[in-house]
Amino acid sequence: VEQYEIYRKKGADEIMAIVRFGQSLNGHPEIVHGGITSLVFDNSFGWLFFCLNKPMAVTANLNINYRKPLKQNTTTILRAKMSKEEGRKMFMDATLHEASANGKESLIADSSTLFIKMKLPFWKQLYVKVFG
Repeated sequence: VEQYEIYRKKGADEIMAIVRFGQSLNGHPEIVHGGITSLVFDNSFGWLFFCLNKPMAVTANLNINYRKPLKQNTTTILRAKMSKEEGRKMFMDATLHEASANGKESLIADSSTLFIKMKLPFWKQLYVKVFG
């Protein structure tokens, strides 16, 4: 991944990422491996809850719909938003589009996820382990 920039939309529960995929991430010749796409979605969802000042959470479920192949050396725009929260559950959705010079975007993939907020005792254990 040659470029990965995260931006938060002020006053909204969403982020945007500019992601540039290089040529060393291929599954098939000239096509970025789907696992790399899933990694970018999962990591961006993590940035979303972090940017929204939510407590630490982990991925419980990640769904991806691959709409068309992602070619190597492509710059994309990922948009992720918080859909809803229910107790410790956070539901988020995202899309990944190929950017173009004429402003038209082509959908590469979309994703939905469920993250679970960590329980407080875990936080205490982590704090002691990291900070003594």
